[in-house]
Amino acid sequence: SVVTGLSTHGETQDVDVLYNLAKAAESKPEEVAELIDQWRSGELETNLRKASTELAGEAKQAKKEAKENQDSGAGAEGKKGGKPPKGDDVPPKPKKASAVRLELDKDEFMLTVELGNKKLSFRVEADTVVSLKDDIAKNWSK
Repeated sequence: SVVTGLSTHGETQDVDVLYNLAKAAESKPEEVAELIDQWRSGELETNLRKASTELAGEAKQAKKEAKENQDSGAGAEGKKGGKPPKGDDVPPKPKKASAVRLELDKDEFMLTVELGNKKLSFRVEADTVVSLKDDIAKNWSK
């Protein structure tokens, strides 16, 4: 799903965020996909944890109201929530980084990438840095 993609693509490992989004996606898949898109593009006006908590609360309330309506006889067919859009396993489209830094910290290379209001840091092996340097030299030295 689009939520597990956040974890598998290394975008967030925040268990609370992933749980909240997974619960909200059960009844509000479109809203969850939209929230994730806003966060990825840096257009989310709050942090992902707060936004996911609010959306999970809305989804829980909507589910509760739907159950109450069903119990009172309205909509007795018991329709399931809509399916999430297809293609959730496709990796996200590349985003343009606003800043990229490579630093040496206690014999470890740290790659920091800023995307909008998010900052992602990665520990990078020395041989990977050398390989990247070779790729850059090979492709852009012409």
